[in-house]
Amino acid sequence: MVSQVTLDWSGCVSYDKVAVYHAARSIYTRLNEGRNGEAIPFPSYSEIWKNAKGTTGLFLRDQGFSIDDAEAFNLMQLFYDENYLRRGIHPTLIPGANEFLRTLHAMGIPVTIVSSHPQFCIEREARHYGVLDCIEEIYGGNLSKKEAIQRNLENTGVLPNKSPHIGDMDFDVHAALAAKVPAFVVAHPPYGYQSRDYLEREFKGREGVQFFGSLAEILELDLL
Repeated sequence: MVSQVTLDWSGCVSYDKVAVYHAARSIYTRLNEGRNGEAIPFPSYSEIWKNAKGTTGLFLRDQGFSIDDAEAFNLMQLFYDENYLRRGIHPTLIPGANEFLRTLHAMGIPVTIVSSHPQFCIEREARHYGVLDCIEEIYGGNLSKKEAIQRNLENTGVLPNKSPHIGDMDFDVHAALAAKVPAFVVAHPPYGYQSRDYLEREFKGREGVQFFGSLAEILELDLL
């Protein structure tokens, strides 16, 4: 049995890929304006997820932009929030996420969100989804996931093997393994940011890594 869980937000609880896509388009426009030379073309909706990375900075550098993590995060925060407030581009709650959070809350298992998503956006979305009361703490923003998981373990005193991290990307798995906690990989199209095929190629058979098709499957298998 586990004592607590840390949980990624985007792709596990919140379906925000459309909102992130439009924010990324705005970032491309801003960064291309300052380039000396040919503009970097913005990928299609289907193409952008084939190259999804754990942070905005990693993704943009992979696309050819020279940008550090802090600047990339600030731009994503700016345009994501602007699109939310002015253009009405809102994420939605992933099916099964409410039940998962409510079940853990009723069981007395604390849930801490560990995400690269801006913290105030997570709080706003959790309030909108009606699940904020099910969340013990939120680590959002530019803090590395490994550091966030380790900080949470230090603050709670929970043993690493009793605190799985649940995420939908290789970034989550690497963070969990580096922090020496179990990695629960939730790969469920179209909500997740990386495909199950890719994630299984990378991590299947690795000690400490388990795969699930949804948060509901974790409950069904009685792993908590």
